[in-house]
Amino acid sequence: MTQGSQGDDGLEEALERIDAALVAEDAARALAEVNAALARWPGEAELYHAKGVALRADAKPEEALEALREAVMRHPALTDASLDAAEVLVEDMTDPVSALEVLAQARRHAPERAHLVEIEFLRGVALAQLEDFTGALAALDAAARNDAAHADVQAERGSVLIELLKLDPAEAALRESLRLAEENARAHELLAFLLDYTGRRDEAITHFARAAALDPELPPLPPRLVQAEFDATVDRALAALPEPFRERLSNVEVAVEDYASKDFCRRHDCSPTVLGIYVGTPMTERQPSQPQALPDRIVLFQRSLENACRDRDELVEEIAVTLKHEIGHLLGFSEDELHERGYE
Repeated sequence: MTQGSQGDDGLEEALERIDAALVAEDAARALAEVNAALARWPGEAELYHAKGVALRADAKPEEALEALREAVMRHPALTDASLDAAEVLVEDMTDPVSALEVLAQARRHAPERAHLVEIEFLRGVALAQLEDFTGALAALDAAARNDAAHADVQAERGSVLIELLKLDPAEAALRESLRLAEENARAHELLAFLLDYTGRRDEAITHFARAAALDPELPPLPPRLVQAEFDATVDRALAALPEPFRERLSNVEVAVEDYASKDFCRRHDCSPTVLGIYVGTPMTERQPSQPQALPDRIVLFQRSLENACRDRDELVEEIAVTLKHEIGHLLGFSEDELHERGYE
């Protein structure tokens, strides 16, 4: 972290000590070094950048963002600080709109090709969070043109191409990501889904296992149930719903399918990874004088639900949450309202 520093020998030594603490994953020592240095050089933007990095390492994203914004305010051309701020917004706070604003500012000051690659990469991730998958792919393609050997860019391209239902190019991008960096857990996870989705389930198991081995936060091999067992689990989840939920289902078909097919996704504008979906007209939008043209349906996607869970107990809970979520759509609740109620 030397971009933007003023050449003071003591400052350089302080930055080296901070870097050493961060490399050692000692966030507390890094913060102590930063605070001591700020007492001596209170206006140094590079120290605020270092403070932001250390606070993020200490799992304090809001404070990290504040420090990184202070660094950029003091030195707008400190592009690394802008990129770190955008990462916090995208990865830790899921605030893609603010991330895009930071990246637009960073682009005006980006002096190096590597910075432009990271800007386009993070733009792609932020646009994907906003479900602008066409825009996301354009940004990721721009990043790939500047650095074709960027494994994370290829993995994100694969993710976005899946959402766009371009499955062959998605597979090519994910396999290229793994060729570049075999230990890319996200690429293994996405490729596992794609292989399972397209019926190559033995090969999918290998990549599910590899992803979990590389990233302990990812679920291990999904809990797979035979159809009758899954249907029975759904029936028990339905029976366990509170009465106000159950009574809303009297004229609603609850169906189970493996995955949302490509045709289904195009017809209902949904992701192939969707866990469940309500198909019909929400009660808040119905006209009493106009009968429903088609019966309401809630479709649960068995293998998507299984993919999202670590074990059978978690699967049972996820089925119940997904049912409540889709009943919420039947009742007319928005995604934000369902999020507030914990049905997501």
